[in-house]
Amino acid sequence: VFLHLFGVAGVHGISVINAAMLPIWQEFLVANATAHEMGEPLKYVTAYPFYQWFIWIGGAGATLAPTLRCIRSKNAHVRKIGKVALVPGLFNINEPLIFGLPVVANPILGIPFVVAPLVCGTIAYYATYFGLVGKAFIEVPWVMPCFLGAVLSTQDKMALVLLLVNIAVSYAIWAPFISTYEHRLAMDAETEGETAGDEPN
Repeated sequence: VFLHLFGVAGVHGISVINAAMLPIWQEFLVANATAHEMGEPLKYVTAYPFYQWFIWIGGAGATLAPTLRCIRSKNAHVRKIGKVALVPGLFNINEPLIFGLPVVANPILGIPFVVAPLVCGTIAYYATYFGLVGKAFIEVPWVMPCFLGAVLSTQDKMALVLLLVNIAVSYAIWAPFISTYEHRLAMDAETEGETAGDEPN
């Protein structure tokens, strides 16, 4: 929650939260890797790659899905941002989206930016906890596309299924808020047009 609230405020939340949490998450990762090497059950669900590949999908805010939604927008600005943000988003770089739409300081888009990762995290946690998906034990570079990173970090093809489910869920969460934002932009443009028309020549 705090990570994404920082993001809405324009602060790189992952960098802030990692200062406190990364050593713990990395400790979980080392313990899982050691257990795997010794042929023992992996203990920790929330090793660091769990967040990277199942929650921060395309970057903080689970922003790969809204990027895909933006590409098909009827609003020229939103559609252009979606196209610009797609390639970076595939490599988990989402600054073009969060500063371009923007998400930062945006009360409409700030809501799914916080809510979507929480829902994705809950789904991923229980899917992993109940053994539907293997636990992460390999750290894959964060710029790896999520479709590869999820599978490589867990060595489990079911990780791809979980990833796709979370992309679909985050899309469903983001879509109505993007539609609302598009409507707001259209209203603002109409108001500006009327104001310009009222100005004397």
